[in-house]
Amino acid sequence: MKKLFPLLLVFLFCSGFSLGEKWFEKYSITQAELTSLAGIPKILTVFAGTVDNDKVNACYNIAVHKTEANQYFADVARFALDNVGNTNVFYAALSSAVTIFKDNDRDLLEKLIYAGATHPNEEVRRKVYNSSYNSTISRLNVASDRLLQSLENSARNEPSAGARKQALLALNTMKAKSKATSASTPKPAPKYTSKAKTDSGLKPEKNQHAVAVIIGNMNYMSAKKSVPNVDYALNDAQAIKEILVNVKGYREGNIIYLEDATQAEMVSTLGNKDNHKGRLFNWVRPESDVFIYYSGHGAPSLTDGSGYLLPVDADPTTVELNGYPLDTLYRNIAKLPARSITVVIDACFSGSSQGGTITKNASSIALKPITLPKVQNGINVLAATDVGEIASWDTEAQHSLFTSYFLKALSGEADQKPYGNEDRQISLAEVQEFLSLEVTYMARRQYGRDQNPQISGNSAFVFSTLKE
Repeated sequence: MKKLFPLLLVFLFCSGFSLGEKWFEKYSITQAELTSLAGIPKILTVFAGTVDNDKVNACYNIAVHKTEANQYFADVARFALDNVGNTNVFYAALSSAVTIFKDNDRDLLEKLIYAGATHPNEEVRRKVYNSSYNSTISRLNVASDRLLQSLENSARNEPSAGARKQALLALNTMKAKSKATSASTPKPAPKYTSKAKTDSGLKPEKNQHAVAVIIGNMNYMSAKKSVPNVDYALNDAQAIKEILVNVKGYREGNIIYLEDATQAEMVSTLGNKDNHKGRLFNWVRPESDVFIYYSGHGAPSLTDGSGYLLPVDADPTTVELNGYPLDTLYRNIAKLPARSITVVIDACFSGSSQGGTITKNASSIALKPITLPKVQNGINVLAATDVGEIASWDTEAQHSLFTSYFLKALSGEADQKPYGNEDRQISLAEVQEFLSLEVTYMARRQYGRDQNPQISGNSAFVFSTLKE
């Protein structure tokens, strides 16, 4: 009887203590759905923003008390990640998934908690911090390196002192109670084996307020989407981070570094079409130089030809639903209160890649030409390909062809004749000339195909300076 008493209290709370029409009946929820595990997603959806969140929690706790609830962990966790943009639904589902977790998919659990700890909504982040320093999350041993790094960043950068304190408590608790080296994390990047030089005679700079987002999406096949991997994407991302930290003076704590980013991670970082205030926006100051880099697949819409960045958990055939729109990216970054903004997109949007076809059951001829969005003035944009082209690889350097030559350009080659004026400053105009000539030539020479980088922005913008 003692064991049934808490369950009875929860049931009474959910039923509204009423002998007449039950509150859940007003929303077409049956008694069976209210008390069943399978009804959790429907309950969370119906009551998002409509009923007090405690009541939603009470309802799914009925299911949580059942010993077999953990078998629904993956469904509830994915439901949460699919609804990261809906604050009430996301946090209620996250809480449910964490509660019913029992030796399930730790990679999925880590992604879920990371999405909560980096959520655009401060209230959600604070709830996750709080759960991280009490036993709710800390007991689960999911203190991955990137989760600890995000907590460390939050302990310094959260807007309110209370949130910073909570993030610090969460960080210290998770460090003490978990072993980050043994926790399940997303597939780690291979040992960095790039052969490209990133520091050839460059003058180190200091730029304490600079902020960067670096995304390297390599492992698509692990998500079981029949999408080929992008072999050198992690090498690309690591090399860009290296040059930003060691040469450009970016602080590591000001770099949002994502390997094999999911849709939820990209949305929480860059915002969505309805809310541009993701993590990046919250980190930027008026004196910040912002650098955004993406290496991975792009994909075209099969309906209107618009372009999307492809998260590793996305399906290219429904990219309008689970991709990240280029149009949203450019609209959102145009709203950043920054001193300068540079975007580098190393992806193609043709439906094909060097590793194979991305969009199955649709030939490249059948795909509609992609329509790239217009970019606001004042933003420097460097894209690896023109419309309909494939982004090639530099197998010797173990990078994409575009990033390989972009690194060479920044290391000083773009300042040399015939590309530059040898003034020891590497400008956007010089980088554009270098990439337009060298990438185009190497793609034709090595693969017999066209690849024409598309570059626009302030031609006088200086990427780096050579030592005297």
